[in-house]
Amino acid sequence: FEGPFRVELAQGEDGGGGLLVEGEDPRPVNEGMRLNSPWITAPATPPSRGFIAHGTGAWIPLRGGGITLDTSRPWKIEDMVLTLDSLEGGAGIRISSSEAWLDTRTGDSFCPGPFQVDGSGLHVQGEGLELDADSDIVRLGATSTRTTWEFPGTDGESWKGTANGPGTLAPREDGGRILSFPEGTECQVFLPPESGWAGEWTTQGIEFQLREGEAGLRPLQLKGLGATRWHGEGRSLEGVGGLIRWTEDGSPGNLILDGPVHAVAQEEEVSLRAEERAEALPNRGALSLHGGVAGTIPGGAVQAKSASWIPGEKIQFLDASIFPESADISKVSARQISFDSAR
Repeated sequence: FEGPFRVELAQGEDGGGGLLVEGEDPRPVNEGMRLNSPWITAPATPPSRGFIAHGTGAWIPLRGGGITLDTSRPWKIEDMVLTLDSLEGGAGIRISSSEAWLDTRTGDSFCPGPFQVDGSGLHVQGEGLELDADSDIVRLGATSTRTTWEFPGTDGESWKGTANGPGTLAPREDGGRILSFPEGTECQVFLPPESGWAGEWTTQGIEFQLREGEAGLRPLQLKGLGATRWHGEGRSLEGVGGLIRWTEDGSPGNLILDGPVHAVAQEEEVSLRAEERAEALPNRGALSLHGGVAGTIPGGAVQAKSASWIPGEKIQFLDASIFPESADISKVSARQISFDSAR
């Protein structure tokens, strides 16, 4: 029949029910019911969480070919927007997709096509999504598909990233979210100036911990998996793993890379490798290289036990030997050698 439709389902033995189903122009289709402009409301019934789902159309299965709405099977929602209550009682997440299959007993959802996830300022887009509503875990993307994410910074520029493969958006124990893509997934993170590491972070997987701040999600820790490269402001660092931390007030911390590490400053014509690790301070701060350092500097080559480098100012080598390019100058060795890298 044509016109408004409204059914309230009581809690059922199968765990379903407690639903308010509203829409327009219901009609039988393929052992189910077609409903225009569906609006489905489920109150929180622990352990299940409350949710609201709406769309432009829905196919709802019916029990045994009768007229009772079947909550034991998933409902197909077109142009679905699903708003899920937060586990902490605050603002939850919202999932949008052109097609979704919804478990009305739990809020679990499967979106085979394009999707968007929004929550606390974080915006994620991709293709292929699964939501485990009770655990608040969103499985993002399918193999070989591109997932993008973004959240606003405090300086007017956004934190952004891409990943070519599946990932996970999960809750942090202390509040906030963990955005992760497993090792073997090509990832790029574009860091704004407020990060202290303005530039591009490229790695083979990430784990990005985001705390809940007053204005939305804020960075807490970015961990690279596998081969990792940071490039910005004419400098680059390449190594294995990689870790950047931020304090609770948003101040950037050190960047740490495991070796072998390759550090390059193009303008200063410096290229150094270290076997063990590198640690750098934010905002073009000092860089420390450890565990056997070798490379090129203006006018020659160098080997050292370790190095400390303040970009644009000076480089200091410990237990070092300098090999000048000029054949007229012999090798120079000393416990400590320093020179002006700004030239």
